[in-house]
Amino acid sequence: MRISITIRDTGVQVIEILRLISQGYSYQQILDKHSRLVMGDIFSAVRLALDIIEQYVTPDGAITLDHEITIRANGGKLVNLSKLREEYPRAYEPWGEDEDKRLTDMFKQGTRTTEIARILERQPGAVISRLKMRGLLQKKRE
Repeated sequence: MRISITIRDTGVQVIEILRLISQGYSYQQILDKHSRLVMGDIFSAVRLALDIIEQYVTPDGAITLDHEITIRANGGKLVNLSKLREEYPRAYEPWGEDEDKRLTDMFKQGTRTTEIARILERQPGAVISRLKMRGLLQKKRE
């Protein structure tokens, strides 16, 4: 679910301001582009982003910004996909039919889930979740 957060009564979305900042627009250029905004609105948008990062990124899960980073929210935490994909290149990518078939075939042949994960370049937890979703592993009863 994606929600829209707008700044006051301007109709300008916070995400738009953050996107412009990330593209290198100066604060003055943003104000010129959105004449209903004031400098405090830009600061508020950045403060909101900072608050979200501080709330959802755990101290032991530090994120380093090099030139480009891909981050995804997952279960209340922000996940640094750039770092994660160093070990699991296909982490969080959609599963295709061919990959599902390979997963099923390897599992039915008795291949361990950790080995399947290595071959498919996925996290072991993702392999287990996919096997459960496909009815190949039993889900725990709650």
